[in-house]
Amino acid sequence: MIANLFSNSISKSFNCYKVTGIFTLRPYIATKKLDQDISEENIFETLLDMLSEFNFVKDRKILSENIQNNHKSFSPKIADNLFMFHSKSTGVKDFCAALLQLPDGNLYGMYAWPENTHKNLNKISKLYEHLEYFQQKG
Repeated sequence: MIANLFSNSISKSFNCYKVTGIFTLRPYIATKKLDQDISEENIFETLLDMLSEFNFVKDRKILSENIQNNHKSFSPKIADNLFMFHSKSTGVKDFCAALLQLPDGNLYGMYAWPENTHKNLNKISKLYEHLEYFQQKG
């Protein structure tokens, strides 16, 4: 699924992919495909690492707390194999997202935005539109 989702303008950086100019989402989306399963705690930390590697995060502790607080009352599960951690957070510089695909086909994501502006809310909407499209394509 990630190969289809991120087939445009991919350049390797660290262990993640820096994807530019995709789906009009800026700055970048960090993506990674794993060869082995990992625990949910490690998934959360890996997604935070991915955002940090691309310098999206101003304060990792604030971002982590914001997202964990946001998901205390509900699961990040969006669909059968799609899980998205998210929160508005002053711990990020701008809208940012990370996607992680596990060998079982489950797709985990994390996104955050610093303030509720039209621009950021539009990016969130675009992200979900494209995830829905690729969920349907399989």
